[in-house]
Amino acid sequence: MEGENLKHEIEVRAPAAHAFSVFVDEMSGWWPFAYTVSKDPLAKVVMEPRLGGSWFELTVSGRRIPWGAVAAFTPETHLGLTRTGSDGHPLSNISIWFRPRSAKLTQVELQHQAACAHSIAEDGDPLSQPSAWPAILREYAEAASPTSRALLNA
Repeated sequence: MEGENLKHEIEVRAPAAHAFSVFVDEMSGWWPFAYTVSKDPLAKVVMEPRLGGSWFELTVSGRRIPWGAVAAFTPETHLGLTRTGSDGHPLSNISIWFRPRSAKLTQVELQHQAACAHSIAEDGDPLSQPSAWPAILREYAEAASPTSRALLNA
């Protein structure tokens, strides 16, 4: 049985290829510290850009904290992530679509769904906070289109 579904959209003033690349390859540069798992000083957020790749935070002390895995990877178009708890069990699934609206505008659509029949907010995941994805997507959109103000449709 599936759980709660959260959906968010944001316009990124950049081509889809650039929007996708910034999300995947430059996550450490824009990911808000408030939405890390450890709350330790953050060295970087890493997403291995391939199907089955790991997604984790690395603290300045060298501690690696797993966040999940890459469940779908179609460059410039779609990214799927599985969030796991500290015990390795799935907490939720995140699907991100990068839809070109013009040569310089991409609609990014994110869906975050609990992996079982419970509220996403019940899993203790910092990404499950109601304000999490809007804040994260604003930071991302600013990084992907630094000369423009992002328009968030939460």
